[in-house]
Amino acid sequence: MTPPFTRRGFLAATAGLSVAPRASRAGAAYPSQDVTWLLYQNPGGTVDVSTRILQPFIERAGFRVRLVYAIGAAGRIARNRLFSARPDAYTIMTEVAPGSIIDELVYDVRYNAESFESIFGWSNTGFQYCTKADSNIRSFVDFVAETRRRRVTVGSFGRGGAHHLHILAMRRDLGLNFDIVHFEGSSPAYAAVLGGHVDVSGGGAASGQRVGVGRLRFLAVTGPNREYALPDVPTLAEQGFRVAPVNQIFFSMTTPGVPADRAAVLRKAFSDAIAQPALAEQMIRGSGDKPIPLTPEDIRAEHGRHRELILAFRDELRR
Repeated sequence: MTPPFTRRGFLAATAGLSVAPRASRAGAAYPSQDVTWLLYQNPGGTVDVSTRILQPFIERAGFRVRLVYAIGAAGRIARNRLFSARPDAYTIMTEVAPGSIIDELVYDVRYNAESFESIFGWSNTGFQYCTKADSNIRSFVDFVAETRRRRVTVGSFGRGGAHHLHILAMRRDLGLNFDIVHFEGSSPAYAAVLGGHVDVSGGGAASGQRVGVGRLRFLAVTGPNREYALPDVPTLAEQGFRVAPVNQIFFSMTTPGVPADRAAVLRKAFSDAIAQPALAEQMIRGSGDKPIPLTPEDIRAEHGRHRELILAFRDELRR
């Protein structure tokens, strides 16, 4: 005879099964939902273009990606959003060093550069300075001479950002006198120089190459070597000008405290993508620059090199 069905009997029979749904949820494969990928500069700049080139390669590794623009305050809006996100590796961001170092040393923020989990990087470049094609400033020597004659305006593509830092270093190291006008991203900075609203502006070599054919005149690149995207443009050093270097490091990072296994999955997806010849071809064609793989250790080393220079300009970066 079958025993009667009772609540006590039901609980006893199902006791061994009661944790199974929780274990299944906790052990769900990563990724199992969309990843929000934050960008902090306007569409059209190298942050945007390089991220969009990377996106399909990351999606082929099993991720579904949603790009979200969190623009303003030279990246601090995006970094605060990332810092506040759940530590589940479902929010990532394209970062450009030394942005978070400047935040850490200059602004009243809740995070520092090491708060975030660096994933992998793909670019290590300097800047370029440019005028519109019909400007009477035809060389960097002309630019220096023009600052002696009148009050020149120079556009930066982010107050408190890496480009702002280089402009300050250039003004100090060369003893120049000019005004700085800030824009949110390189696209509006290029528009300003093309419209005659500022005398000189700048950005990454790759974004300048995309915008500048027949429209801009490039005066100099700032790194120790000529840039792949602008091979005919001489460096400042080649022209006899010595300025402290400030390189841009493009990399992905995620929320503090993410599980190590999830960070490893993300890191493998990025490192595998950046190693693919097809991605290199698209980066060269789309952004004008070759990808350079950068490990978290490479990124930390660059952070260390930036700190001393930022401390020297802390008061000016705060203005």
